[in-house]
Amino acid sequence: MLTTTGANNNNNNNNTPGVVGNRFIETGRTEVIRNSRSPDWTVKVPVDYRFNELQVLRFEVWDYDICADNELLGRLDLDLGQLITARDDVIKKRLRLPSVQPTVHQLSSNSSSSSSGSNNNNNNNNNNELQAYSKLMVTGELWITIYEVLASKQTVQMKFEAKTLPQKDFLGSSDPYMIITKESPDGQHQLEVYRSETIHKTLAPVWSEFTVRVHDLCDCDHYRRLRISVYDWDRHTSDDFIGAVNTSLNELNKQFITGGLSVLELRRHPNLNSNNKSPKGQKKGGQSSAASATDKSSKRKSLLLKSLHKLQSLDIHNNHNNNNDNNCGLLLISKLHYRQVPTFVDYIGSGGTQLHFMAAIDCTSDSQPFHHRLLHTSAAATSSATAATTATDNKLTVVDQSVNCFEFLLNSFGQLLQPYDYQGLFAVFGFGARFAGQPTVSHAFNLRLGVGGGQQSVVPYCDSVDDMRRCYRASLKSMIPSSSSNSANTGRPFAPVINHVVQLTKNFQNGRHYFVFTILTSGCHTDTADTLEAIVRASAMPVSIVIVGVGNCPFNHLKRLSGDSTCSRGCRTYRDNVQFFQLKNYQTSTHILESRLTNTILQTIPKQMLEYMESRNFVPKNTSLV
Repeated sequence: MLTTTGANNNNNNNNTPGVVGNRFIETGRTEVIRNSRSPDWTVKVPVDYRFNELQVLRFEVWDYDICADNELLGRLDLDLGQLITARDDVIKKRLRLPSVQPTVHQLSSNSSSSSSGSNNNNNNNNNNELQAYSKLMVTGELWITIYEVLASKQTVQMKFEAKTLPQKDFLGSSDPYMIITKESPDGQHQLEVYRSETIHKTLAPVWSEFTVRVHDLCDCDHYRRLRISVYDWDRHTSDDFIGAVNTSLNELNKQFITGGLSVLELRRHPNLNSNNKSPKGQKKGGQSSAASATDKSSKRKSLLLKSLHKLQSLDIHNNHNNNNDNNCGLLLISKLHYRQVPTFVDYIGSGGTQLHFMAAIDCTSDSQPFHHRLLHTSAAATSSATAATTATDNKLTVVDQSVNCFEFLLNSFGQLLQPYDYQGLFAVFGFGARFAGQPTVSHAFNLRLGVGGGQQSVVPYCDSVDDMRRCYRASLKSMIPSSSSNSANTGRPFAPVINHVVQLTKNFQNGRHYFVFTILTSGCHTDTADTLEAIVRASAMPVSIVIVGVGNCPFNHLKRLSGDSTCSRGCRTYRDNVQFFQLKNYQTSTHILESRLTNTILQTIPKQMLEYMESRNFVPKNTSLV
């Protein structure tokens, strides 16, 4: 009998593999195969995968005995990320036996007990936990097959336009934009799925076509209610509501198949109860009922098209003064196209795409206090914060007293990304300093150069996250910081180090590599125009840029870099691949909310990687798009 357990880092969800206090809970159990030393279990164990969390699974094989306690035959602890990135169809791992064997009753009691006491483990503790079994006796080999279970890999490409919208602006026009929302699981509120661009000074906008995953749009339920709302953008006041319509993907698809166009009436107060019934709620009626439904749909479409021509012939002034629900305009869907696309797991799993971690650290004079100020906490503060852990779902991490905030961030991000990089292409850079014997300040230098006594290293990459921290520590001893003021050869420019990383990624544009580049800084950049140009170039490369602000600087300029509207001398970014976060938003006086920090910062990396792969038409090998 095989049992699968996972440690839980969310107190509100006991089915989530993660890490907390060395406590594991059971997530699945196979059937018992009798009288066999090479069992082949058929029961599948589902596990929720989250890229932005460290998820440790424990596999245990037990000998079932009716008359006595079950006996533990072997155990295996493994990170879920390592399973997903394994290049073999069948993962073979050795089972080991701990020195003290628990009984099955002890396993059950540990699984059902609540997670109490201290919750002060970080990623280093988890690695020690995984390494603990390497010295134990080998008792067998466990073969694991892992695959993704997903309701749909479909995307839908849509294009919206509107006709005869009412006037909302003083000069007789509107600035409309559109929002698509879906009902929350509890049905109490709406969740935004897509927001279009704003078309200025028009009553007949044609928005750009867009692509959205069916899973994100309606959770793969084509009968789930969707609300499409149209608003008028205002610069100085709140946006005006124009109208909305409640529909479903099934309704849109039926109209589109019938006439090649979906026409919807915008209303001020759309009827929430006029929902389309799912197949389970449909009455059994033979061909006559099906034909009747088709006739009604055709008649409805004909009436809508007639109303379109009628509304176009009406005087705009009369439409503006009439507040009737029927005078909010029409919404047209001119394109509705489905396509099968690969998922993030397809790329990093069978596709073999690696994620590489790179970081650049601010070495200017303003950042020096953060290089030498160690993160620490007192015992009294630790106990009080531990008590508060039970009241929140955020993991409070007591930071190692021997590291500073830069080392902590390197370790937090690196440990999550390390399982996805089997080649070991880690790199750590610095900017805003020079080494002894160098005449000028550099704003893009490899920190391995500090290890070699001021000489450029032959190999620019580090072997692991620990090697990144070692190179950073060694470089501090011979580093001479520059002023962060905006003057000649000084300042804090971001463009040189971004361009340096872009140059490195030019050699990895085959769909098998993707980079996560993190800039750790204590202040804003001083080269706005050059940084924007560098970001535009980076948006076409296989890289995501994450900027983390350390300290209490306002960081106003950095907040503007995050978003897909970044322009540089008339050029727009190809995709949104820049994010900014401030460390103090994830800190208390004694702790760092490490779990919330990494979850928030890394949660958009899969989406950004998929956008790049789709823009280059890279399809992972050995992937079934079903």
